[in-house]
Amino acid sequence: MSESLSYLKNVLHRTIETLKFLTPRGLAIRGSNETLGSVNNGNYRGYLELIDKFGPFISQHLIKYGNKGRGNVSYILSTICTEFIMIMGEAVIKEIINQIQSRKYFSIIVNSTSDIT
Repeated sequence: MSESLSYLKNVLHRTIETLKFLTPRGLAIRGSNETLGSVNNGNYRGYLELIDKFGPFISQHLIKYGNKGRGNVSYILSTICTEFIMIMGEAVIKEIINQIQSRKYFSIIVNSTSDIT
């Protein structure tokens, strides 16, 4: 495997693991800006900044690509983040469908809370 392909796999691994940590907790992904080092850059970039403190790999990637802007493949922009969430959501839906189709019986429980605002 080429060095650049291995590098991109490492970036994707950390990106997806970050999303897998944030999304089940219902945490917002984006902040009011996407600048690295800003306290308002959201949970996604903030979490990447946190894990960069514990290892050189993501730290070097954030330094190199963190604030580059459009036209640079960094896998840390919100558009990529949204795309990963959509892909993971589709995988969850497919798994639910597979489980329903493999069972003789199933039930659905619906719960709601009215909006009083």
